[in-house]
Amino acid sequence: MDRLVFVLSVFIFLIPSASTSTDSRPEKRKAEYLELREMIGAERFEEAMIRCKVLLERYPDYLYLYQTIAEIALYARDFDNTITYLNDKIEYGPHPALSYFALGSVYFFRRDYRSALIQLNNAIELGLEAPECFNVFEKAYEKLKGVDNALRFFNTLCHRNPENPNYWYALALAYWKKQDHAKIVDAIDKATKLNPLEPKFLETRACAEVWWGNTSQANKTVDSLVSLAEERDDLEAISYLKLFSFYFPYQSHSRKSLIQFSLEYTRESKKLGKYRYHAMGLSRLSYYFYLDGLYSKAIEFGNEARL
Repeated sequence: MDRLVFVLSVFIFLIPSASTSTDSRPEKRKAEYLELREMIGAERFEEAMIRCKVLLERYPDYLYLYQTIAEIALYARDFDNTITYLNDKIEYGPHPALSYFALGSVYFFRRDYRSALIQLNNAIELGLEAPECFNVFEKAYEKLKGVDNALRFFNTLCHRNPENPNYWYALALAYWKKQDHAKIVDAIDKATKLNPLEPKFLETRACAEVWWGNTSQANKTVDSLVSLAEERDDLEAISYLKLFSFYFPYQSHSRKSLIQFSLEYTRESKKLGKYRYHAMGLSRLSYYFYLDGLYSKAIEFGNEARL
């Protein structure tokens, strides 16, 4: 399992910085979004797609919804209809950059990486500064061109545009494939200095810290993330992030507590339709039971992860 993907899976409910809705009812928006996630968790994909489109009309600048419609398209394998819908949003909607981001994400899930890059680049050219967009852009570039070309490309962008924190963030992500800790930290530190309150940069820093053994610093970074999440009050579940904060010094926790954590994590991921992370939780449970010699349970959870 990719190290960055696994560690990032403990942060799946962080606020996206591009969410700047002026709606006067943020609590209502949050509640409606959580209801949508639970539809996805219940595998009511057709209903979830309809509901997501309704919410996009109601909250047209809420980044989470643009990410979610691409997820639903993936789970329902409803790529063509979603592409048509998003092209209409680009032409007639109030936020074409966000629609380009969603469209690029749909193409990425469809494994059409060239088209994904074109649409994500359109979003960036229109001024979308959400790190989430640059995250998918980096992944698509890496899939299409390979990690070495991705490193050259993002290094060039960083040196041409050193004041853009998202380019440094993308460069840090590219260095994960090389497992070059020093360069990951250097790039993400440059991003963080330019935008110290961006959660995506902080979570990447925490990932680097925990995987290279600096768990005490990782915990401090997680504490900063929790405080920032509470201050912005724009989380899917603040308590869920707090649950994750104990994960970082995992070497010192008992196997029993790790299994309990993984069970909670897996249940919550499934409830909110985060299937990728649900599968990761099942994989971790399979691994822990394997270490304990409980091979039948290990096989059970491993098989469920593959379904």
